[in-house]
Amino acid sequence: MTATTILAWLNDADIYRDAIVEAGLDDAIEFVACAEGETPDASVFATTEVLLAWRAPVGVLAKMPCLRWIQALTVATDGWLRRDDLLTDVLLTCARG
Repeated sequence: MTATTILAWLNDADIYRDAIVEAGLDDAIEFVACAEGETPDASVFATTEVLLAWRAPVGVLAKMPCLRWIQALTVATDGWLRRDDLLTDVLLTCARG
């Protein structure tokens, strides 16, 4: 089985990594953390299926051909929905309630 790549593009991603390990999912998930303001390697973009982030630079979503789900850390998705690089087949969820 191929691991699902999750890119946590935020500061303090350790809580998410710890939860994955505690749930016993670390064999099924490749968890990549990248601090805000930094840019992941192109190889990370190439395999990312899930993005967990407050925001991402314009144009970067187009570099993620495997992207299936964006979990926004905001309560609204307006900023994500206005993006030209957001594909219609990507699931977008927010942190509301």
